[in-house]
Amino acid sequence: KSEGGEGEEGGTGGEVAVVDESKNPNYRKYANEEPSDPNWPRHKKHIFVLSNAGKPIFSRYGDESKLSGVMGILSAIISFADVENDTIQEIVAGPLKIVFLQKGPIYLVSVSRTQEPSADLVIQLEYVHSQILSLLTSGVNRIFENRADFDLRNLLSGTEKMFDNLLSFMDHDASVFADAIHCLPLDDAVRKSVGKILMDCRTPSVWYGMIVAKHQLVNLIRPRKHPLLPGDLHLILNFINSGASFKTNETWTPICLPRFNDQGFLHSYIKYLADDVCLMLVSTKQESFYELSTCAKKIADGLEVNGCLKQISLATQGHKYTVAETGNPDVLHFVYISRVTSQLAQPTMTAPYTHRKNKKRLFRLYQHIHNRSNSHSLYYHSSKFETVFAWETYHFVLYATFGPLESKGVVIRGCNHLLKWIKAEEKRLFILNSPVF
Repeated sequence: KSEGGEGEEGGTGGEVAVVDESKNPNYRKYANEEPSDPNWPRHKKHIFVLSNAGKPIFSRYGDESKLSGVMGILSAIISFADVENDTIQEIVAGPLKIVFLQKGPIYLVSVSRTQEPSADLVIQLEYVHSQILSLLTSGVNRIFENRADFDLRNLLSGTEKMFDNLLSFMDHDASVFADAIHCLPLDDAVRKSVGKILMDCRTPSVWYGMIVAKHQLVNLIRPRKHPLLPGDLHLILNFINSGASFKTNETWTPICLPRFNDQGFLHSYIKYLADDVCLMLVSTKQESFYELSTCAKKIADGLEVNGCLKQISLATQGHKYTVAETGNPDVLHFVYISRVTSQLAQPTMTAPYTHRKNKKRLFRLYQHIHNRSNSHSLYYHSSKFETVFAWETYHFVLYATFGPLESKGVVIRGCNHLLKWIKAEEKRLFILNSPVF
């Protein structure tokens, strides 16, 4: 069994090896930047984590050990508010927005020029804190109670890439602010077969079991009274996506799922069954590695024999669906959130959203509309670039994007057409009945 560990590249026989650091799984492009570096102020969003004693814990850009001045300023701002028996939440200065989140002895700060809603920046900081808990549990608070000057970086060393991946994902994916997860579009019969195999091969120590493909859920099994919430699933998906060694080894490692229980570890077995298809089994028992390893072999054999593994692999490698498949030429893009299943569906972006700048603009627009439309069941936004219509009900949320000159009649008809298409395709797009025990 393995908990990771990567080999080193080097030379022999007196030769000098040229190492491409960017291919190192722990490589961080901006790790050596400092506030005096001309590139430093060009980053549109910094994330800082520090202790209540002002000790640096994490920085998205640069080496946090060299950022004592920045961390000291942030700590002083927070302390000033504490002296006034207040909690600082936000500072806005022109396009600059500084958002604070205090979680016991851990302070998290976002310094941003992205024009994102403050609520979304808070959500991102919450996820960073949850990522810390996933590695250490809430017991980290007791550490600071006993030693206020404790350097938490010693316990988080080697996990920086995991935080980087999480922050990058949150910068472009609607599933985070939607509090939902992506499912791999898949034939309903194949998805049901996957769930049946997971259940048939389950052993008593398996608490959760899931198949994941390219940051998308294929199917999962769980206890009837203990659903996996999107917040924990996002941490699981990021955890799997960040482990380079997972692709070559069986891995047995602890993980805390904060929304399930932030006070203790569960134990996860991770094994890739194909290039982009991963099996994860979660147990409450630390000594159950061999039991879960045997269970995993049965699952892998079952998926191979009935052809499910091949179908999943083909689904990850094949054509991603586009808005053209809905049969409505007026719709440019959409995001559909099922509030019943906490799952999200959206097509891959096509023209005019093939350029990175346009993709980012539409994503930011979805963020703002999500925050503004919460008090309205219908919300209509029109600009020189596009028209976005938001439709919220108890069961779903739909954000549909049209051209800037489309009439309201065309928009309403387009949304109704979209809903009919999604209903017809829901068994392929969503996990409607994951097995429970």
